[in-house]
Amino acid sequence: MRDPDLLVELLRKMNDADDGSLVEPQVWGADQNRRHHLDLLDDAGQARWNDNKSIIRITNDGYDFLNAIEKSPGARKKFLELFEKGIRYVTVVQKVIEVVDKLAK
Repeated sequence: MRDPDLLVELLRKMNDADDGSLVEPQVWGADQNRRHHLDLLDDAGQARWNDNKSIIRITNDGYDFLNAIEKSPGARKKFLELFEKGIRYVTVVQKVIEVVDKLAK
């Protein structure tokens, strides 16, 4: 099951790292849920694994989304609301960014 709070938390951790990445070696018995959510961020284009899938880094799309939900009042709430309605994650992300962009103008 996808956890939107965990997806945002992982983006924040990458954002907070000096090089925008997390070291996540594949280890038997490691937190598979966390790893799965990192794969989902890669699927959505918000993060990218290196060639051997041991380091993942945030992308510009990931930064844009994180910036949108952290800088605009209500954007995170709207994200969670739309996500819980069953709208595709990438669609929700794009809608939130578009709304924040319009408000900034």
